[in-house]
Amino acid sequence: MPLDSLLSFQQLFGLTIPLAGNSIPENSLVTPYTVVIIWNRFIFRQSKRLNKYVQQNLKNSGVPYRIFYINNDNIFAFAEMEKQ
Repeated sequence: MPLDSLLSFQQLFGLTIPLAGNSIPENSLVTPYTVVIIWNRFIFRQSKRLNKYVQQNLKNSGVPYRIFYINNDNIFAFAEMEKQ
């Protein structure tokens, strides 16, 4: 596992549920650069800025990359439901 990662891809994607019809392609794990952006509606403005910044830098780098977006709004919704 790279030093800049808290979780391996297997650990991270084991905790996520892909949207209907989407899956994580096996070849994506060997892409030289892979970015995982975790976002939600609570910090949508900051997430949108981060996404734009990351995409610009990756395009300027000229290397192959893949971006995965993980929305964690359900975490907040489930926490609110448990309170009630």
